[in-house]
Amino acid sequence: MSESDDDIITEAKKRFSDAYSFETTARNNYDKSLKMYFATSENGWAWADADRQSRIDTGRPCLTTNRVRIHCLQIINAGRQSKPAIKIRATGGGASYDSAQILEGLVREIENRGGQDAYDCAMFNQVAGNIGYVRLLAKYADDDSFSQDIFIERIANSKNVLLDHNIQMQDGSDAKWGFIFKDEPRDSNPEYKDMNGGATFDVDDNSNSWTTAEYIRVAEYYRIITVKDKLYASQDGTTIKRSQIVGEDGKPDKAAIKLVEQHATKTRNIDVKKLEWFTIVGNEITDRKELPGSIVPIVRFASEESIINGQLDRYSHISWLTDPTRMINLFNSNAVETLGYASKTQWLISAAALEGHKGQWDNSANETFPYMIYNDFDETGSREIHPPIRAPQPEYPEGYGQALKQAEQDLTFASGQEPASFGNSDVAERSGKAIDARVRESNKSTAHFVTRMSQAVRLVGRIIISWIPVYYDVQKTISILQMDGSPLMVGIDPSQPNAHSINPEFDENYPAQEIAEVLYNPLIGKYAVISDTSEDLPTRRMEGVKALSQIAQEIPEAWPVMADQVVSMMDIPDGDILIKRFRRMVPKQATGEGPSPADQQMQQALAQTNKTMNDLHQAYTELKSKTLVDLDQKKIDWFKAISERLAILGKIDPMGTMPLAREEISQELQSPVNPFIAAHAIENQILQQALGQIQPQGDQTANGGSPPMAPEQTDPNEVPINPNQQGQA
Repeated sequence: MSESDDDIITEAKKRFSDAYSFETTARNNYDKSLKMYFATSENGWAWADADRQSRIDTGRPCLTTNRVRIHCLQIINAGRQSKPAIKIRATGGGASYDSAQILEGLVREIENRGGQDAYDCAMFNQVAGNIGYVRLLAKYADDDSFSQDIFIERIANSKNVLLDHNIQMQDGSDAKWGFIFKDEPRDSNPEYKDMNGGATFDVDDNSNSWTTAEYIRVAEYYRIITVKDKLYASQDGTTIKRSQIVGEDGKPDKAAIKLVEQHATKTRNIDVKKLEWFTIVGNEITDRKELPGSIVPIVRFASEESIINGQLDRYSHISWLTDPTRMINLFNSNAVETLGYASKTQWLISAAALEGHKGQWDNSANETFPYMIYNDFDETGSREIHPPIRAPQPEYPEGYGQALKQAEQDLTFASGQEPASFGNSDVAERSGKAIDARVRESNKSTAHFVTRMSQAVRLVGRIIISWIPVYYDVQKTISILQMDGSPLMVGIDPSQPNAHSINPEFDENYPAQEIAEVLYNPLIGKYAVISDTSEDLPTRRMEGVKALSQIAQEIPEAWPVMADQVVSMMDIPDGDILIKRFRRMVPKQATGEGPSPADQQMQQALAQTNKTMNDLHQAYTELKSKTLVDLDQKKIDWFKAISERLAILGKIDPMGTMPLAREEISQELQSPVNPFIAAHAIENQILQQALGQIQPQGDQTANGGSPPMAPEQTDPNEVPINPNQQGQA
């Protein structure tokens, strides 16, 4: 049976009333804590009302020294510097590391659209009040678009929120309902004027009547409902819900359901959570819709909480500092009162001395006179009057100083924040390490605020990744920031077969073009959310520069390898130019472009082998050169010896030297020399014959000579014999 609007409104008002009654004490203390944070001398919120009024009525000093503000800012600003970051991890379903990085970039882009301001506001209310909230909602990107974007918005006043008081999870992720409400003047909207009025109420009223003659309550009501469904598993392990098997008209496809049931390997009944949202104005529902996910998109930044006697109470950081602060203000005011009136100390003077000069003495506390006149004798002139003297000046009571010091120690002890946290340290803590150690020790006392903030931010991430597949269901291009701060153009495309892929149309030579570098399908993949509470990117950059600079000092040869990265983390003018120059100096092995370690070892071994071969070749060349020189010298010595021997023999028997010369030459050539001599003789005869034919024939006959004769045919191996040695031959 479907619910009527009256049923929904009745349910909402009942839940609202129960939650308000449960949180009454906590809501009252929220105001008290904020008043202490914003306490000044003008508003006097740091004083108990009765004490302040009493001092004002009697004209006594009522000073305000607001020390709780700086104690709170230490936590708030530290949280801003170490703001938790949402990290996405792929867990299956086609998700990959690259797709998780893209999803993380999308979440970071959503946070940058007001999310960081929302976190700051929530943490302020958490520390200075006693609880903070942020909300998530989807809005159209602009007036000309049907595409919706996800936004994180702040809730400035935490008292405008009521969340399911039966939650068990610290982050409130198990809340079944929640309200964001505000009391609007009727004249702020023409539609409000026609709605029926009711009993009088204010913002903190938990009555069931949400209308008055002048105001009307506008409440956004979220609730989780449970719907029965059935889950089917196929042979390949994929699952599908019965509610997902629908036809083109959006209605259940009975034939398809029957087919799935026949082939399903496993089935079970399940409860499916659905998130509904209503706008209730007074006693009417003016808007409603079903939202994606199953978590109420109201995220709380909780502080310390207690439930005693059925009443919830929350404790801000100021809750523990109220009494020490009031003690400091009291003792400071008393000290000023005591010492401030010292200049108005009364005079001890006789009435006779004042006679005729009372006006001057009455004004001595307000005016400065160059001299004071008094009567030094009585009216008869017979009795001398002593000069006026001041009464002893009041001294600063020693007990005030001790009490003030004790109050300051109580404030430090209650806050858990040592003086080193505020830049003050004892003489024994002058070193940086000692001060940092004391600061870390102080941070332990306030770490629960950062922990609760981290839990809240993680829940924000869970809600976002459950909404992205619904609101990012059309093709579009989005520029996201990567972890290092560099932009990346991402194409959202639900039709892609993979969760992450490189866009084939992207040209890296023209990176400025408005074309997505990667494509992302938000419908594919399962992801988990974690939160990282490390410092923000600028802080990490500065710490990185310090760390790398220290490495460069200890290992100077590493500087060329890391110089470009160090400069890239510095926010300096023309840093890009320096980065390009330093990158030219980086060895290719450091960038992975050079040879692998195995190849380097092989190259070194080859180079050593080449060096050894070169050394051997050089040694061989030197030895060969020396050997040739020795052989040449031996030949010279042999030729000289043979020449001298032939010269001596030639004097005795000139013709007898020829056989000896031929023998020595044959031994030197290691070949018989006679064929060479015979060939030379034939060539010489042919040359002589040719020369004879060129001469004129007449000249020969004229001289009585005979014509030239043809040379005899000789055996080329036959050696001409000297006639004088024929017998010997």
